[in-house]
Amino acid sequence: MKTYLASGLLTLSLIGFVSASGLKASSQALVSQTPTPAVAPAQSPTAPVQPNPCETDPDSPACSTQRLLEQILRERQERQEQAVGQMVEEFPGQFGYNPKDYELELRLEGNTATIFGKSDWANFRVMPEDGLIEVGHRSATVDAFFGTLVWHDHDMISTTFTLDEDACQAIADGANCEFIGVDQIKLNQNFITNHQLIKHGKWRITYIESDQEKTIGFRVPEDALPKGAEDANLSDMNRRLCRLLPHSLDCQ
Repeated sequence: MKTYLASGLLTLSLIGFVSASGLKASSQALVSQTPTPAVAPAQSPTAPVQPNPCETDPDSPACSTQRLLEQILRERQERQEQAVGQMVEEFPGQFGYNPKDYELELRLEGNTATIFGKSDWANFRVMPEDGLIEVGHRSATVDAFFGTLVWHDHDMISTTFTLDEDACQAIADGANCEFIGVDQIKLNQNFITNHQLIKHGKWRITYIESDQEKTIGFRVPEDALPKGAEDANLSDMNRRLCRLLPHSLDCQ
């Protein structure tokens, strides 16, 4: 266990992305000791494969229509990719954090109102382009002499992240909804357009504190902000994100 002294009291504002229907008031982590079951893969009928007219008759009107449709779809995808790239590049200056690599801290329970108090925190580093989410657990106490927070980092034993059903369909096509690791999980794909995926599932972590193994389950609230994000920009950020990516998990 590593211990170090912070420079001052940490203030964390738990205000973050919301759905397009409006703000949801939730600034308290939901803590549970019940193991989380994996979401069953969704079953869907197999659609018949339509023949490609260009393979049978490249000079036919049907083939010309097919090629025109493919060109329109390709150009539309290129425009959206350019818009997403521009949004990602402008995010740090406009909204205070980088959606390609950001950190978020969440108080799970307890408080540090006095020198006898203690609070437990989960900390995340999210790297959507690499498909990685690093997870840690820490506790905080108040130094009796200086009155500042003292942080205690704990060794991780295991991490499990179980996606909600809608997130599982969007991210993993319903094939795999549970991701398991030690101090990080790997989603094996780029999820930059759903970079706040950590809020769309249940977490269960096991760590060592005072030579004891402890397990805790929780969700990251929808109003939790990454480090550096400003709550004053929340509405503008949400409108821009949902205009560009209306099918994003944060815009449903």
